Amino acid sequence: IWQACKKENQIMTESNNDRIALRNHVLVKNPDNLKLVAEIRQLHVKNNGEMLAFDCYENYSHAFEVLSKADKNWMDEYVVTDDDFIIPNEALNAFESINNFSSLRKKLESEEEYLLKNDAMYFTAGNHYNKTGIHDKVEQTLLNERLEVKIGNSIFKYVDKELIEIKADDIKTLSKVRNGYPVKELPVNHFTPK
Repeated sequence: IWQACKKENQIMTESNNDRIALRNHVLVKNPDNLKLVAEIRQLHVKNNGEMLAFDCYENYSHAFEVLSKADKNWMDEYVVTDDDFIIPNEALNAFESINNFSSLRKKLESEEEYLLKNDAMYFTAGNHYNKTGIHDKVEQTLLNERLEVKIGNSIFKYVDKELIEIKADDIKTLSKVRNGYPVKELPVNHFTPK
């Protein structure tokens, strides 16, 4: 009983987001997932209020790797039933909950769920709700709803399916890009996503 109380006390002292993520998500189904939960909680990432911020590319890359592993484990264990249209990805949900972050993935899933419930004809007409060009769930999880992530001293943002890099302290340029200003006329680096 003492051990159980001690463990309960430990859980109660975790941050609210950690408790919610650990209690409500299925990451703890097998021992490998327990390790991944610990890794997810120790990722070097901050939520700066607008987007996720990584100190360097190595931290971003490590987060991508850990989340990909957690996502694969979760997908391998999930059993699909006939009632499931939108299958919540609990591994990625836990990451967002721990970091108090709402991602592009969450936004796209909400849009898809709404369309499935309210406008099934939308999909039969050949439309697709995701017009971002970003289909990798882990990448969607690391981006905010504006398709941005901060890595080091740069903000990376998708604009018209093109990846651009803006200096993190260049708020004026970021604001212009967010407001639809043509990126070809701005001091940004352009990348072609794979």
